[in-house]
Amino acid sequence: MTVQIDIRGNIGQQIKTIRQSLGLTLADVAKAINESEPLLSYYENNKRQQSVDILRKFLNFCDRVKKC
Repeated sequence: MTVQIDIRGNIGQQIKTIRQSLGLTLADVAKAINESEPLLSYYENNKRQQSVDILRKFLNFCDRVKKC
């Protein structure tokens, strides 16, 4: 089963919940998907609209972590 986000809900909170449930820090995710920590923090706190490309990279990374 893949990691999923419900676009009808609070996307930022879902990103944070998924990340924390996998035991990952913002730094872990930022490094893995080649994005900055502040940008990911803005996404998690809904201070910026989440980009589909970055959401895709985040979910793909989480799927790989989940399978380990």
